[in-house]
Amino acid sequence: MWPVRTRLRRIGRHVQTWPGSARRLPRVHAHTSAILLVVHVIHLLGFVRAWKPAALAQWTHRAVVAPDHVGRTVGILWLAACLPFLAAAALRIARNESWWIPAAVGVILSQALIVGQWQEARAGTVANAILAVAIVVAGTTTILHRRVGAEVRAMYAKSPSGPEEIVTPEDLLGLPAPVSRWLSNAGIVGRARAETVRLRQRGTLHTANGAPWMPVEADQYFTVKKPGFVWWMQAIYTFDDRGRCSGVVGDRYYGASGRLERWGGTITEWAPIRGVEIPVRGEVIWHLKTSDFTFFRWEIVDVETNRPAIHDATMKGGSR
Repeated sequence: MWPVRTRLRRIGRHVQTWPGSARRLPRVHAHTSAILLVVHVIHLLGFVRAWKPAALAQWTHRAVVAPDHVGRTVGILWLAACLPFLAAAALRIARNESWWIPAAVGVILSQALIVGQWQEARAGTVANAILAVAIVVAGTTTILHRRVGAEVRAMYAKSPSGPEEIVTPEDLLGLPAPVSRWLSNAGIVGRARAETVRLRQRGTLHTANGAPWMPVEADQYFTVKKPGFVWWMQAIYTFDDRGRCSGVVGDRYYGASGRLERWGGTITEWAPIRGVEIPVRGEVIWHLKTSDFTFFRWEIVDVETNRPAIHDATMKGGSR
């Protein structure tokens, strides 16, 4: 191990890091799809009740009064209301972020019919209220995704374009010895210099010892031509025999109380991603006076360079 004490200061003017949005858990995805399908079936029964009352009576073993012309018209409206829910369920199962649009149309039509037949259908308001919350969350998330995508595209448009520059051994001259050794061993020499980067990350975190771990997935975007990063702290970095950073320890302010506590990060695994060896797993730990508190366990899923793809709705496995 090679401990190195250093201080990090401003190394550029621009900080261009763009976090991706949190993704929904598969369980929530399945629950929303199930609710949409159930609501679709309920509205379909409203149509059947108006046009095939005998069939419904046989199924429910209850007497149903034959509807008049107006009742059949209302039945058609129930059918019209169930179709958007079916479309929304299909889009949701396909993991299409636009599922909330037909769902919103369905909720509006459904609630209008419920108000018109309040005595018989008022219980449907509960299902519509649950769906309305999911629709608002989904709509807000979609808008955020599109805004982040537009910001990333604008950031990439400002990044200078031109022929790729290849990293040479001379580019490593003048760098601190541990950094130069790490870049050389990582396989960066002879590869194209990264101009834009997309980093895909996942992990788990919790806010206190004993609190449940929460899953985290995120995308980060960088431009490298005018690199920038602002971070001030006095820290001790530890490197292994191959020049790879294995940990960092420093003092940072902890929580709302603002106490200065010992903070550190460890890298537990390195692996090649797209031909370059990088840290892929590690932990962030608060070394409190009472006990150690592991705050964040992270994993790098993938790293794309030079005009990488922009955020999509689902995170898939990385390329190693």
